[in-house]
Amino acid sequence: MRIPREELQLTSPCGIYVVAAGDGHPCKIGITDAPGARLAELQVANWQRLSMTFFAFAFQPGARSGRKAGLTIGSFREHAASLERRVHKRLTFLDLHIRGEWFDVDFEEAEAVIRKVAETENYRLMDCASAVCLPYAVAAGDRELWVLSLMRQAAAAGQIVVSEAMSELACGGD
Repeated sequence: MRIPREELQLTSPCGIYVVAAGDGHPCKIGITDAPGARLAELQVANWQRLSMTFFAFAFQPGARSGRKAGLTIGSFREHAASLERRVHKRLTFLDLHIRGEWFDVDFEEAEAVIRKVAETENYRLMDCASAVCLPYAVAAGDRELWVLSLMRQAAAAGQIVVSEAMSELACGGD
């Protein structure tokens, strides 16, 4: 069974990101299912050059998403949002909150906090190293194929276990 591309665009997996201003400080930590588009949105409203320095999918092995067990496209958003809240809480506790989702840390510190919170709270991160170059490299129409390719690679490496429906999507089942 194949899902039409229009439906995939509405349900793309979500990940956590770090956007750094100017020389890498301060940083915004948020979630998105479209890293390039999100960076472009933020850049319009910022006079400093912004760069996305980190992007990863986050999930908690064994966690239930709504009523379903296992990893689904929707669970990526839930897990990313949960991790984002925990990271924001940690940085606020450390008195590094500036305003909104902006924090008084550089991009390396932001990534380190995300990784530490993920480790402490039993989240697994599926890094998307190419996301650093992603801002305009992945056309919106090809984003879903890129995400599914990453998921297929992660599943093959044993990093994630995907549901049967996701497996069909990632492996191109009919």
